[in-house]
Amino acid sequence: MKNPRSSGFAAVVLLAGLSWWLVNTPREHDAAVASSNQATSPDFPKTRLPGTIPGKPTRITAARTNVEVEASTAASAPDWRKRLQDSDDYWAFAESAIGPARNGDGDARYWLSLALNECVYVYSIYFFETLPDKPPRQLSVDEARQSVAQPSFYKPDDMDLLEKRCSRLSQSQGAPFGNGYDWMAAALAVDNPLAQANSAAEKALASRYIQDTEEAREARWEARRLIVDALRTRDPDVFLLVGNVAASLALDDEAEGKRRHLSWTLAACLRTPNCEGLSLWQKYRCNWDSQCQPYETPRDIIQRDAGSDFDEVERRARELNEKIDAGAFDESDI
Repeated sequence: MKNPRSSGFAAVVLLAGLSWWLVNTPREHDAAVASSNQATSPDFPKTRLPGTIPGKPTRITAARTNVEVEASTAASAPDWRKRLQDSDDYWAFAESAIGPARNGDGDARYWLSLALNECVYVYSIYFFETLPDKPPRQLSVDEARQSVAQPSFYKPDDMDLLEKRCSRLSQSQGAPFGNGYDWMAAALAVDNPLAQANSAAEKALASRYIQDTEEAREARWEARRLIVDALRTRDPDVFLLVGNVAASLALDDEAEGKRRHLSWTLAACLRTPNCEGLSLWQKYRCNWDSQCQPYETPRDIIQRDAGSDFDEVERRARELNEKIDAGAFDESDI
């Protein structure tokens, strides 16, 4: 039996359905196994850095848009999301990201955080067995395949790639690239949109369990503020996290929370042709959902989830996108 440790970060990212970044622990494993090596804090500034985020496109208001400047900056910025998605060795990824992360690149910080947490928490779940009164035992790939419970966000065949990605990091002494939680905090310190959305989801969820009414109100207000700022990027992955914020802010109205969550998920779907931005979200969703069919699209899954509420969900999704694109979105829309 594995020895669990609660992982708030993991649960929040998971709840977002962030495509294949359901990485930090599958939902059935919200209580994750901690690595035997306690990570230490990385070398990064503790306060917000002034100016723009290095390596990020400059965000310019419509009154002074310079398409050529923004396109040039975007072209020269590393795509850390794609680098991590394409990587089969997170040690190598961390080596490439650590310098820019220390120099203030918010994207590098965010995706480095996810890589490190995947190799601490997810890898531990599948590749380490912890029994009472016995030291942890590392499992082989074959043993890890056999240990995958079904249904699960991961399938047995996913163990090969997980082993390739995390074996070097898991065998390292100490924490050569720092701690994933600290890098997430560092990404938030420079207003990285995904880190903001992640923090907002944590605050919104926590507000449901805070006893002090004023403190809970403050947490919800801060969650909304962070989301409005994060949505400036119009990133579908941000939308997926916003779905959890909106659902949590529905408090005890579960039906409304579901409608809000699905509306934001569909809004993310509508922002890319044929819903391709949710293709990896669909993959991991269908790993555990036996109702998925080979012919289904992400939109089909959302429609199935929404049932008779789909027309309302679609109306809300289109309205959300219109407001965000028109710059008319504010806290009251969450």
